[in-house]
Amino acid sequence: MTKIINNVDFVNYLERLSRSVQERDTDIRINGVDNLFREIFDEIRSIKGHGHIKFIINSLNMKRRTVDNWRYGDSPIPLGVLFAMLKLWQEICNKNQMDINNRLDKFFYNIKSFSVSKGHNVMLPNKLTPKFAYILGYLLGDGCLKDYRKYIFKRGTPQYPIHFASDSYHFANKILCPYFSEVFGISPRIYKMSTEECFEILIGSKAIYSFLNKVCDMPLGKKKGKLHIPSVIKQAPKEIQVNFIAGFFDADGCIYVKRKEISIAQADKIFLEELSTLIKNLGIETRKIYTQRKEWGTTYSLTISWNSTEKFLRDIPLLKENNVNKAKEVMDKLDNKS
Repeated sequence: MTKIINNVDFVNYLERLSRSVQERDTDIRINGVDNLFREIFDEIRSIKGHGHIKFIINSLNMKRRTVDNWRYGDSPIPLGVLFAMLKLWQEICNKNQMDINNRLDKFFYNIKSFSVSKGHNVMLPNKLTPKFAYILGYLLGDGCLKDYRKYIFKRGTPQYPIHFASDSYHFANKILCPYFSEVFGISPRIYKMSTEECFEILIGSKAIYSFLNKVCDMPLGKKKGKLHIPSVIKQAPKEIQVNFIAGFFDADGCIYVKRKEISIAQADKIFLEELSTLIKNLGIETRKIYTQRKEWGTTYSLTISWNSTEKFLRDIPLLKENNVNKAKEVMDKLDNKS
């Protein structure tokens, strides 16, 4: 019997998303909430009268045509403009912070998509789902947000590249890309890396990039020493946490069939300690993290206690074909032994 997982609402993150760096024509914008935007105009009108449009235009220092495009859904609304309008609404209509929060939540849960000027529309999740948790875990394990500050601007527009990789085209094409597409509403591209037996998955989107950085605590550039279990995962139900662990394990984990060992190797010891705590909270025991020093550097390894091997393999929904096959082999060995 398949267990039904109730998706959990995100805490409204629009304010955090609005803090993302503002470059010319790349401020993050929201689509599909022009009706809510007009409601603010109508409430200001009830105080200011028929001169309310001119008042708002002067307050925002915007052109009438631009503001009308936002009001009637002809152009997406920049997050900075939304917060400026809410502040104006608060002052003119004598609203308190709770009123602001409630209105902002109304926007948050009704947004149809996010975009930047001349960019693709993408979705950002407002609910924690198993597929989102899996993709986030995989990205933290085998992905990165290339530091936009180090990228050459093309035609004056910065790039916001999101990279992750897979050693299996089938896994990238049948699991990773469909999951990413379902969560974010845009399909990544898969490239064969010329120097390795590996496939690179690439997407460029400031909205997704900023969401992963500002909301999901994914660091920019090199991750070593900066990785942490995202707060959204720490606070999530166990049904969400097991999918996050599965995603991370499919990126960085290994199952050794002969010795029935489950191991996760990482260059970041602090992250492994946090992951160990998360796993233990699910009732799965881990061993002490040990250090491996090799010619290319120091890594750390987290292993599952032998008496929790079966529970890990039953509870953590691995998806990578190689890991699924090895998990079945180990489970068969355990069943035969019993």
